[in-house]
Amino acid sequence: MVTEPIIEEAVAAHDSGNNLATGSSVSSAVGSWGATVSGQEVGHHSSAAAETASSSTPAVAASSNTEPVATKIAQQLLEALAALFCCQLQDTSGRQVKEQRNDTLAVLHHLSNIPSCCAALGNSSLFAIILAIATTPELQPSSQHIPQGALTRDEPDLGMKLLIWGIIGNTAARSAAFRAAATAAGFLRVLLLVVEESAARGCFAVGRWSPEQLVTLRKLAWAVLLQVAPLCKPD
Repeated sequence: MVTEPIIEEAVAAHDSGNNLATGSSVSSAVGSWGATVSGQEVGHHSSAAAETASSSTPAVAASSNTEPVATKIAQQLLEALAALFCCQLQDTSGRQVKEQRNDTLAVLHHLSNIPSCCAALGNSSLFAIILAIATTPELQPSSQHIPQGALTRDEPDLGMKLLIWGIIGNTAARSAAFRAAATAAGFLRVLLLVVEESAARGCFAVGRWSPEQLVTLRKLAWAVLLQVAPLCKPD
């Protein structure tokens, strides 16, 4: 995915700044789990295809019984991470707690590359929260999902915005239902606003960032637009 280099740079800078062992170990564990699940999904679909060639009816029955398993596991994992992130989001008392919050998002970013997790994300309690963060304050000055002080111009809050844009971009590229919901919520409009050159002068939500921060935001905005926009149906 085109968002990966920019997100990886943000995560690497974040990790080098705080060196939180917990976030790194969790990310590594989830990465391994994700590779295993992805491999199982590929293996399952390959086996199902082979079975279909010899006997279509048993293959279809086996597929219908086993496919929801990975999605169910992903749903449970996402709900656990959503509960953790929601607790972390409410604490805006300092840089370290915000960096720990971003560690959880880094794990979610890994999961957004796994098809079964993409399907589960659209049905999780995290769905409305990440869309609110992605579009605030660009489309609305505030949101009931976001506590005061959680979306400042500080680097950890910029990191949260970048990670969430990456999560939405990855998921929208893999799930048509999620893509439609994100588009309806105005996510692509936010990205278009950020890349608009005049917005830095005429829009507080864009102009509040420093020139260096705005360059970073625009790079990712373009990357996600290239990732998702070609998949959207024209109005």
